[in-house]
Amino acid sequence: MRAVVLSNEQNIKFLNENFINTWVLNTDMKRLRDAKKIEHPLASTIIHAWKKHSPVDCLIISPTLELMGRQPVNELLAQGYFALAQNYHTFLVEALARKLPGVQRDN
Repeated sequence: MRAVVLSNEQNIKFLNENFINTWVLNTDMKRLRDAKKIEHPLASTIIHAWKKHSPVDCLIISPTLELMGRQPVNELLAQGYFALAQNYHTFLVEALARKLPGVQRDN
């Protein structure tokens, strides 16, 4: 996915202008989810947004730590290789517009 989505100049510019990019390993997600008490609001948002069994989830989280968008990579890839970069850009734009793309889906 990175080779297509992050090689697109439009996506790179949009990401750099609007987001802080970070990542969490799935092994850390399991450990966090299995913890009895999660006190940090960011960790709580990530845990509740993570799609179980998904190898990678793109999450958009607001400065107030609210989930604004979720895109499991397998679902993005299923949309087709040629549309990948544009579909990812649409996901980012919709998340910033607070349309909550992917948030309504079940984990």
